[in-house]
Amino acid sequence: MMSGDQTRPDTPTMDTDADQALLALRALVECVTHHPDKVAAWRDWLDRIPLGDGAALVGVREAEVLLERLASVPGYASRAASARRILRSYHETGPQIRVVQGGDGAPSVSLSERMAAEGYDAPDGLVVPDGYRLRGSEIVRVTSEDREDVTVSERPIAIVGRATDAETGEASVSVAWRYEGRWIAETVSRYTVSDARALVALSRRGAPVDSTTASEVVRWLRRQESAAQGLPSVASMERLGWTPDGTGYLWGTTSIGQPVHLVPPGEGERSRAEGYRSRGSLEDWIREVWTPSKDQPAGLVILAALTTPLVHVLDGPGWTMDIGGPPGTGKSAALKAALSACGDPAPLWHLWGPNWAGVRNALQFAHSVPCVLDDTKHTAGDWGVVQRVVYTAYDRASQALGQVGGGTQRARPVRTIVLSTGESRIASHCADAGGASSRMLTVDRAPWDDIEIAPRIHDAVQAHHGHVLPLVIQWLLDHRDEWPDLRTQWREVHRARTEGERRADVIRVAQLPAMLEIAASVVRRAAGLQIPRRLLDLAWTLATAAEAERDTAATAWRCVEQYRATRPDRWAGVMDARTPYLGLQTGAVVYWTREGIDEALRSGGYSVADVLPMWDGRGWLETATSGGYQVRRKIGHARAWVYGLRRDRGPDADEDPHS
Repeated sequence: MMSGDQTRPDTPTMDTDADQALLALRALVECVTHHPDKVAAWRDWLDRIPLGDGAALVGVREAEVLLERLASVPGYASRAASARRILRSYHETGPQIRVVQGGDGAPSVSLSERMAAEGYDAPDGLVVPDGYRLRGSEIVRVTSEDREDVTVSERPIAIVGRATDAETGEASVSVAWRYEGRWIAETVSRYTVSDARALVALSRRGAPVDSTTASEVVRWLRRQESAAQGLPSVASMERLGWTPDGTGYLWGTTSIGQPVHLVPPGEGERSRAEGYRSRGSLEDWIREVWTPSKDQPAGLVILAALTTPLVHVLDGPGWTMDIGGPPGTGKSAALKAALSACGDPAPLWHLWGPNWAGVRNALQFAHSVPCVLDDTKHTAGDWGVVQRVVYTAYDRASQALGQVGGGTQRARPVRTIVLSTGESRIASHCADAGGASSRMLTVDRAPWDDIEIAPRIHDAVQAHHGHVLPLVIQWLLDHRDEWPDLRTQWREVHRARTEGERRADVIRVAQLPAMLEIAASVVRRAAGLQIPRRLLDLAWTLATAAEAERDTAATAWRCVEQYRATRPDRWAGVMDARTPYLGLQTGAVVYWTREGIDEALRSGGYSVADVLPMWDGRGWLETATSGGYQVRRKIGHARAWVYGLRRDRGPDADEDPHS
């Protein structure tokens, strides 16, 4: 103990055992503070106690003795117990802790400085709450004197920030933990850190939690967050792309512009988000990927991928680019070339699936980034899923897309461009092919004239990727004042191309190449890519080709109908009918023999091989369960394979099918 002559002249006299004990503890603070290699302890809690010149002579051993005296003084027992826990923590963890004011009563150990000492840039104000302590790298919950303390976690884990979803307003938190010598920080929903079973999922990322400790970690995180002062708060989103106000953009897990954190809804989405990264150089990508593609259909696929963020900027519809053709023509290489402008193609790859739920999740997550769906054969023949994707991508209205396991997600607009491949064209399988084809561009030719380019593209995109899209996004953010002008230019290009046109489907499909025109201008200015005029002309050619095909299908149908109406005596079941029969009329469906339909189409200059796929794609044919164009019916006295033309679905379906 210190004697009175060691105090300053103005130091109050310490008359009680409690005051003497407090003075001794304060002296311990000064003892630690005077050593630059140690961090102060117990500072704020005892600020009101004056010190004498000899206070620093008091040591840890004497402080322990004085704590026993402090505990016996009425009114000081709880303070003594708290101080004893802190003192024990100091013994076990060494000098890398600091004690700050944690509220009334016991002080709290600073997590911020502990995490900083281990290499994490933690925000100020993180503390170890009362009832917990650090023991080496462990987090420990302190129990009563007669019970062993509970180990919460073998490694540090803490809530280091809060987030609010910019679209839905839902709350999230940022959690950091140490794993294999490095820090990992994830922004997760508040539900995850509030539910023990949900929290265990973070162990996949190395979080120090399992089924036996999850409830303790949930309890620790709740107390630790409550004790923290001034936690930073940021915006977050559950999907990629633009924030609602257009001031920020999530390029995978990287925020461009206004800071925003990604809270992926699942591990699959997290993996895809991590694929948005750069490798190699822009110059090499231009030389090895863009240059051999820029005047080929593959260049149009790349431009479509880079057009995706413009959907939001122009306030236009999303749409689908369908790359169809037989195997071995380079379809997959074209998709990889397009994705390489945005990131690493491998993690961004997604296959079509046989159910709406999986495809829907991919569509929803790819907001303002291209959504790749490879090979329509993976739909297992469910073309309704494909048609639903085409319409969902185009629809600018908010949509409740549903949720696996029941319920619905919040209604949010889907703004993306779908890049799809398949051996057959999407339009040839949609029941409403006319409407579907006016919401897509169909690339019905090989991506490159020289098929030998495709293998070189596969190699090039692995070495060089992820450079162009970030430049486009940064340019758009730097030129937000030009967004209204870009919208005006898009509408003017569209209007010039459709002036005098009255058909809704023609006007609709013209929006797509008009959007590519604006994107080409932006990409030139943002990344220096030269977009050949012939590439944009190809886009307009594909749009008009789709319309020409729609006209061909309808005129061929009317030709056949006219042929039927002018030969009423050539049908089975008709009195005095002449043979060979053209087929059988049954009201809404007219069944034509192979010879009959060939005869009727040739009368108008059409061929069966060209026209039947168009009709089938529009749902105008009654098809067999095997998917073929023909069905088995009785014509006269014998059964035969025939073509069933559904007059109730044809181009004149509004007319009476029985007339």
